[in-house]
Amino acid sequence: MLGSSFIKRNKYIKILGNVLIQENHLTSGMRLSQNKEQVVMGKTQKRSRKLNMRKNEEFRYLLEKSLKDLPESVKGSVFGAVYAKASKNGILDARDYILLKKNEGIIDEDTSRKIIDLLYSYSTFR
Repeated sequence: MLGSSFIKRNKYIKILGNVLIQENHLTSGMRLSQNKEQVVMGKTQKRSRKLNMRKNEEFRYLLEKSLKDLPESVKGSVFGAVYAKASKNGILDARDYILLKKNEGIIDEDTSRKIIDLLYSYSTFR
């Protein structure tokens, strides 16, 4: 059905990619809606705020620097979980994980605020 057009109540509706365009004698092409989904491995998913992979090394360095006050046994697991959740699931999941660790008493308030600010500054919609 992509790229096709059909008649519905004297109006021509064209579907081009993910954009639905309605045409009649008054308009020569008016955008009605745009689909904000992307196809990943055959499934559609909503675009969400995730880690910007172009700034990957900077983010990893600054995250490691902000976690330097934590004990060595906790630092690696928190670093890995935050990085994985931010790059794959999204910034909101990583933020929820940080807040959970703050409520458990593993991360203090200042460190959690630094990490959350870092997440939002190194994120993009994808």
